[in-house]
Amino acid sequence: MNRGEKVVIVPSFSKNLINVPGAIPGEPVVVDTGRNWVSLSWGKPEHRGAAPVLAYRVDAWQKGGEGARWAELGVTPINTFDAFNLKPDGVYQFRVTPRNRYGWGESVLSGPITVGRHNALPEFTKILPGQLKALRGSDITLECEIDFEIVKGIKTFCIYDEYYVFGSGEPVPAVRWLCDSNEIFEENDNRYSIIREGGLCSLKISNLQETDAGRFMCEATNKVGRVSTFARLFVVRDLKILTADKNLKLSIRHFDKTVDLPPQFTMRLRDRRVQMTYPVRLTCQIVGCPDPTVKWFQNGQEIQPDARHVFWSDDNFQTLEISKTCLEDSGVYSISAQNQFGSLSCRCNLIVDKGIKAYLSP
Repeated sequence: MNRGEKVVIVPSFSKNLINVPGAIPGEPVVVDTGRNWVSLSWGKPEHRGAAPVLAYRVDAWQKGGEGARWAELGVTPINTFDAFNLKPDGVYQFRVTPRNRYGWGESVLSGPITVGRHNALPEFTKILPGQLKALRGSDITLECEIDFEIVKGIKTFCIYDEYYVFGSGEPVPAVRWLCDSNEIFEENDNRYSIIREGGLCSLKISNLQETDAGRFMCEATNKVGRVSTFARLFVVRDLKILTADKNLKLSIRHFDKTVDLPPQFTMRLRDRRVQMTYPVRLTCQIVGCPDPTVKWFQNGQEIQPDARHVFWSDDNFQTLEISKTCLEDSGVYSISAQNQFGSLSCRCNLIVDKGIKAYLSP
């Protein structure tokens, strides 16, 4: 160092501030709630440097409470937290602060949250048919429904001069229709008509053309997230093709055991989650003539009946019941059905965990 040169000393705490966790994207939201508790979730913060987030501190402020102040609820290593012993119907604001080895990062506040009421994903109670065929030149209506209920005397928001509140999915979801990922606007084609009455969402297409074929999707979005249901539309010219397709669906719906039929699923397996030691049932419905041979598999290995695994069949419903589940029961479960005219299979995911207590920090 030469005489006369200026020396700038950077304090160590300034270097640490550069490496603390970045801001959490978005605000904490409630994913579940009870009479005196809420379950919070939030996004992971911006990654800075090589220091990962070690923990999150969660604080609460009760609106209108005596001696209102921030109270520390606890620290969690994951980006979810369950807050207990809250005042029923109380209004709270929550603060989440991330920490890594360099120190505490920037805090993020939630909006006002009422215990017992939470923002949730929208939920479709009636979904689109998956796939359908329609005759060119005809009119069709795609229809689905979101969980919706009218609450008398409570004016939460207004649609068509009537006040409503959604049973699931607060705040109110915005709904839009898409075809092959492109949003549909009525003004772009007068053959398309979008109708929304309460929770019922409909898309009507007049004078169907072959260019209308594609993957149609109804999407419901609020600040918590997005859900969707879809239908793939096939436009056919020949009425015989449409008639044959309807007859196949009719034969499945009103199954006649005197008619040869390859196995068909009328209800598929669904993903399940269960707490360890609790029983669980995996169920689907299969029709076929003659009666198909059914086999169950876990992670590709065939399951044999034993004291904990019981198979039973009733009115074309095939069920695998697992009593006293353990962690090793988690995995991918599949069922195959086969007769002399064909075979098919479907699968689902089963998660066995230790319940909500497994996710609470000491």
